[in-house]
Amino acid sequence: MIKNSVKIGLDSQKLVLSYLLGKSFTVIKSNWRTPFGEIDLFVVNQNQKYFVIEVKTVSNPSYQNFISNSQLLRQKKIVQWLYESYAEISWYLAIVTKDKKIKFINLENQ
Repeated sequence: MIKNSVKIGLDSQKLVLSYLLGKSFTVIKSNWRTPFGEIDLFVVNQNQKYFVIEVKTVSNPSYQNFISNSQLLRQKKIVQWLYESYAEISWYLAIVTKDKKIKFINLENQ
């Protein structure tokens, strides 16, 4: 049996993935365990630009600390590691609210 919080997270990830597929993105990997941590979604668009997407489900979208400092550092290491193999990578946080709205936040300058 999957814990409720895990199920909510997986449902949010599916919602974001469905949105991206509708925008003609292609999934490279999902829930990818790298040497530095897990990537929720690794996708590419039609212009061959790659995206690392961290998905977070929130109950209060006005709260600003969606990702902890330790998570942010792990994600930075993952993106740096990926730069060795992929020339153009963008890094985003996908915030999913309880009413299933998605907001993308660029994390490249974090």
